[in-house]
Amino acid sequence: MKHYDLFVIGSGSGGCVAANICRRAGFRVGIAEKRSIGGIGAVAHNSPQKNLVAAAEIAYRVGLMNGKGIKGEISVDWERLKGERSEQSGLEEELRSSGIEIYRGFCRFNAMNVLEVAGEKIYSRFILIAAGARPVKFSFVGSEHLISSWQFMNMPSLPSSIVFVGGGYISFEFAHIAARAGSKVTIIEAAPRPLRTFDDQLVDILVQESRAAGIEVFTGAPLTSIEKQGSRFRVHAGANRIEADLIVHGAGRVPDIEELNLGAGYVSTNEQGIAVNRYLQSVSNPAVYIAGDVNSTGIQLKPVAEMESAAAASNMLLSNNEMPDYSAAARALLTSPPLCAVGMGEKDAALENIPFDISFFDNFSDSKAACGTECSRFAFKIISEKGTGRILGAHILGHNAQEAVNGFSIAIRGGCTIKELKTSALAFPSVLYNVVNSIK
Repeated sequence: MKHYDLFVIGSGSGGCVAANICRRAGFRVGIAEKRSIGGIGAVAHNSPQKNLVAAAEIAYRVGLMNGKGIKGEISVDWERLKGERSEQSGLEEELRSSGIEIYRGFCRFNAMNVLEVAGEKIYSRFILIAAGARPVKFSFVGSEHLISSWQFMNMPSLPSSIVFVGGGYISFEFAHIAARAGSKVTIIEAAPRPLRTFDDQLVDILVQESRAAGIEVFTGAPLTSIEKQGSRFRVHAGANRIEADLIVHGAGRVPDIEELNLGAGYVSTNEQGIAVNRYLQSVSNPAVYIAGDVNSTGIQLKPVAEMESAAAASNMLLSNNEMPDYSAAARALLTSPPLCAVGMGEKDAALENIPFDISFFDNFSDSKAACGTECSRFAFKIISEKGTGRILGAHILGHNAQEAVNGFSIAIRGGCTIKELKTSALAFPSVLYNVVNSIK
């Protein structure tokens, strides 16, 4: 039986950061991966998704300027962009060259500190579970006709009509790409509102923009069945009957821990996933830590997985000295236009009994359009503490919102006030400048 100081289950962002930190500190480190090295992140890196998102954004902005100094129509060429794949990241070679040993195959617990990978038993002083997430499983009639988001991304061409199930990140991002590529697109969401982790007002505006792009959005429409009719499908969602060529699963992801045999490792779970303390350590097996998408109480984002992985590594090396801070974790939905958020919303501040002020701006209703954003929908909501002006949250919809929200992430982490931002000499023109100087 081989012995390690740290053995990592999963080679995505949640696993590799800790593996490298601990290896540099002198740990003997091993990693098990059942998919491609790098996990889903590696698939995303080597897929054309980033190119397609960028192309959809360009098509959106050019379309807005048509007749205002720009001539001609423009659309996304799915087939061409599908061939534009990034080069392999070389992650496997990097890990091996740093002295990290890689195992390919399913990993499961055999005992408290003992794992089994492809029939080989392994003992490790510490174990990091960073196994990622999998799509939510459905059992309704016809659920076998759903395809995954990664199957969708690997399609050589797009059909004329597509239904995306679920009103979250996956459905909205891919729906905007598909619509710009010429498909008729529908999103169905069981809840009364889509994108529940974002501000309600800005989501309403994004839904308006989605419909203007030809995307139909049905809410309060639980999916009950899918009928196959020749080469097409009929979707039953609430009172709606929708016919389409393709049905894509975009209804969320859950921690991928079913096959880990956690009971044998004395790793307790709860309704959300693995039960951990504030140091990302299992409450029942002190040798086990978690990072990334298996942390169902965190945020399923690559930067958050990296932050948690670094914190877990520090806690293994220095006996629980670091707790992850999610207060300034920024979220970006890469639709056209993108919707981004960081920090608190109105409901969060109210729950914590923090008195707050709201600055809301929408260039379709406000008398003063933000400089440089007149050609596209642009809106934001800034939450600040009443009296002090300390920034609590920022919610931004519009071109390059993901860059502006990063500035607010730093501001929130540093305890900055609205006044301090307004008296800063920010770069002009820039989206952050536009937001700060439009705050009332």
